Formats: sequence, structure tokens, C-alpha cells
Amino acid sequence: MVPVMLLDPTASGAPTGACTIRGAAVVTARLSEVTTLARQPAPAGGPTIPPRFLRHADEQTVVGLHAVLQLLAAAGGEPPDLSRDAVIGASCRAGQPTAARTMVGLEQQGTVGVTPHVVPQCSLHSLASAVSVALGMHGPNIGVAGGPQAASEGLLAAATLAPTLPSSAHLWLVVTGWDLQPELESDGTAGNDPTCRSLAFCLQPAEAHRHQPTTVPTLQITPGASPTCTPTETAELPLWELCERLNQGRETTLACGLGLQATLRPGENGFGLPAFTARREAA
Repeated sequence: MVPVMLLDPTASGAPTGACTIRGAAVVTARLSEVTTLARQPAPAGGPTIPPRFLRHADEQTVVGLHAVLQLLAAAGGEPPDLSRDAVIGASCRAGQPTAARTMVGLEQQGTVGVTPHVVPQCSLHSLASAVSVALGMHGPNIGVAGGPQAASEGLLAAATLAPTLPSSAHLWLVVTGWDLQPELESDGTAGNDPTCRSLAFCLQPAEAHRHQPTTVPTLQITPGASPTCTPTETAELPLWELCERLNQGRETTLACGLGLQATLRPGENGFGLPAFTARREAA
């Protein structure tokens, strides 16, 4: 079991968690584009994955893993050692289209009409597990949230887990969700073509980079003024809006519940989202 630091906002001198953001990337795809994206090779300059690795993966797993691959490719240089890295997957209502198709297939055709892959591919931990397995990471991999507060819960979990990792390890936080939920028809197919979005962070505890605390973007968890949201913070900021704010280099605070808040502060170059993000958004 991985030890964690519990943040108690009611305690005197309550502890805070802080991480430096070593990189961030956003990938989006329409529902109709996800199958093609799953078959695409990894971007040049980054690690590769087996061609059929994502064949049975949920849509949010596909875009989430590709955000990590894009971030690694954008870093350039020699391939990093990821063996000690950890992953947190924070998804919002993942697996619904696949679950709907499974229920329809089970009703119409019985057990021969469904695939057992739905079990490992549509759980809360599927996203983190897929990233970990694909990239050979042997640190912890966990799924958190599952609902509209995925981003804030993911940030809180990341700031809590990061200090427990080896100093050379990175923590990958991958937040995924739909801009609009798929509208499922009676046969389990989607009647619309919504955008699936992923935001990937590469994080390290801030203590590992004290020599440049203000020049790089950071994540910090601190006690809030109250257990409820203030006018400047929100518990349910849509993922598309969070991505837009980070792309613009704007400081953003999310309420994490229990009187805690997560603040994303830009560095001298904003949050460092690479140029391919804007191109992908415009596609």
C-alpha cells in the first residue's frame, strides 16, 4: 500500500501539497474519430506502443494515452526512463457508450453478443492502467473521480501522491471527459458526434526543483476560505474551459471539497502547452 499524506484543513498550520508542472498537453477527438486515433502510431520522437494496443479501449482511454504520447514526443531528446513513474487517471463518465452497446448486445444476442473486454476497459482504473502498461511504468496507477469533479479530484490526488514517489520519478495526471455526453439511441449507438478531450500533466514534487520556484508552472493545494466554493473558484469547471484557460496561461483555482483548493499557477512561459494543441483544437 502506498502511504499518503492526509491534508486536514481544520488542523493548525494545515499542510499543503505542491508540484511543479514539467509539461502539459491536450488532445481532442470527435467520437467518430476515436477509432482512427486508436489505430494511429505514436507521434514521432516519443515512445511507441503496439499497433493493436487500443483496439478494445474506451474512447477516453484512447485520447488520454495519446495526450501522454504527445507530451513525451514534444519533450524531444533521449527517451526518458519511465519505469518508476506513476499515473493517475481522472475520468468523467467514461465507458457509457460501450456499456450501452454491451447491454443491448446482451439483451438481443445473449452472452455471445458481448465481449469480456468491457470489464477491464470500462472501469475507473482503465485509463491509468492503460497508460502504465503501454509505457512500462511500474509505479502506482490509480483511477479517481468518475464524475464532473474529475479535474479537481485528480489534482488533489496528484499533490497527495507525488511526495511519496522516488525523487527521480514523475507523476502523470491524465484528465478526460466529453464536451457533451454522447446521446445514446435505443440500439446503443450515439445520435450525436461529441468531442472527447484529454489533458495530461507531467508532475514532480516542488521540493525537487526549489532553485526555480517561480519560473515553472506549479500546482498547489492549500486550505480554502471555507468548505464551499467562493466566487473565484469552482468545483465543476468544464474540462474544455480548463484547457482553454491553461492554453491562455491563466491562473486557475478549483475547489477540492473539505475546505481545500487546487491552484494552477503559470510560469514565465505560461503552462507550456505545445503548439500542436492549438492545431488539434482547430481541426
